[in-house]
Amino acid sequence: MLKAAKADAILPVNRIKPHTAFRDNLASGLFKMLTVGLGKVPGATQVHRLSSAGMYQAIIEMGRQALISFRLLVDLQLSKTAGEETAVIELLLPSEMEDREMELLKYANSLLPDCPSATRHSDN
Repeated sequence: MLKAAKADAILPVNRIKPHTAFRDNLASGLFKMLTVGLGKVPGATQVHRLSSAGMYQAIIEMGRQALISFRLLVDLQLSKTAGEETAVIELLLPSEMEDREMELLKYANSLLPDCPSATRHSDN
């Protein structure tokens, strides 16, 4: 994060997708990139030592602090279909990043296939 903090500007590029450890408003998008990605191995290690709930809260708090601390020009967010095809590409200004990431996560979730619920059949 030291290099990121010293940079004239940062342009994160990330994919919006559900996280495997928790389900909430933000997951594997910009906020995770700002905390785990820019934190490199030390940042990733620190965040992944937490429980699922602790990990989510740390990503939110650290992401919000990064939005304040770093000079982010824009964020390039990608959403892909289950077949790995690009569905949406958006450039976001810092003032809209958190709210729009939540909306894009909902959209990314809608692109995933549903598993049919199992039903039990009996021969009566």
